Amino acid sequence: MTNTSTHSNPILEAHDLMMQEVQGYLSPAKPSAHMIHEAVCKAFHRRNCQPAAVGRTGLVPPSWETVRRAIRSLDPYEVERARNGAAAADKKFRPTAKGHRSQHHLERVEIDQWQADLAALFSPDARRGGKTQVAKRVRLIVHTTFCSETRTILSFKVEKAA
Repeated sequence: MTNTSTHSNPILEAHDLMMQEVQGYLSPAKPSAHMIHEAVCKAFHRRNCQPAAVGRTGLVPPSWETVRRAIRSLDPYEVERARNGAAAADKKFRPTAKGHRSQHHLERVEIDQWQADLAALFSPDARRGGKTQVAKRVRLIVHTTFCSETRTILSFKVEKAA
């Protein structure tokens, strides 16, 4: 963090002061968000009680919601690691072998698309010597939406590729 006493912009100074206290949320003591908000308010009060330098204005403490959003902006893995340890964080954020398992129909819907080539065929014609002839190849894009639990296709769309 930067030294807040050297800021000429009170908004940046207030943000840095708040974020210094919000970093206290990353503690094994597991302080609550309300405790962090109280610490932020106390830090603002201490800063405002210091002797005023030339042109220095008092800072308005941030609201509870601003502090809550600042806490939520912290990296979830780092929060878990700091509060519960590396093993708990690794266990909570590790990739799963089988992926997400839904419990109910339509709980998880997947969307996929792929390209497909379509060849329109003409039937044998006596005028062409009885051979099947390919008239035209068309590249299509197929979009599908399906339920991941039941593997039921919910919708699909076929469009010509550009």
